[in-house]
Amino acid sequence: MSTLDTVLSLFIAAFAGTLIGYLNQRRGGAGGVRTFGLICSGAALAAIVSRQFFVSLGLPWAADPGRLSAQVIPALFFLSAGVFWVDQAKAQGISTVIGLWVTAILGLMLGSGLGWKAIVIFSFIMGIYFLLDWLTDYIYRRNRTVEGDKENKMGSQPDKG
Repeated sequence: MSTLDTVLSLFIAAFAGTLIGYLNQRRGGAGGVRTFGLICSGAALAAIVSRQFFVSLGLPWAADPGRLSAQVIPALFFLSAGVFWVDQAKAQGISTVIGLWVTAILGLMLGSGLGWKAIVIFSFIMGIYFLLDWLTDYIYRRNRTVEGDKENKMGSQPDKG
């Protein structure tokens, strides 16, 4: 992996994570632009270091190059504990935690040299955010319209005066 590939992977990871964070923040999630951007960039950096560490020492791939990358998910679990909580038997923050998890895996893919596959996955993530936002808004508007129609039929009587 050349220096240009490394920088490009980190740039794409920062951009992808930032965009996912923006969409999460727009939905009212606990994590925002910086959080998601740093998670994705950090995961990509961990994967890059994991791939290049033994090569830079002149050693063959005798050790497990995925060992450092494998630590991203437990670290994310630790960080996510502050985002996810249960309040009055209602789970809150789970969408943000899942978004962080997927963003970290996207960063690992980018840092591991799976650029085109990561871009396809990023497209799926964007599709989920946009499609689910649109679908949620549609259902909410439809339910409000149906409830409003019921109130008009039941609550208002024609004025005979």
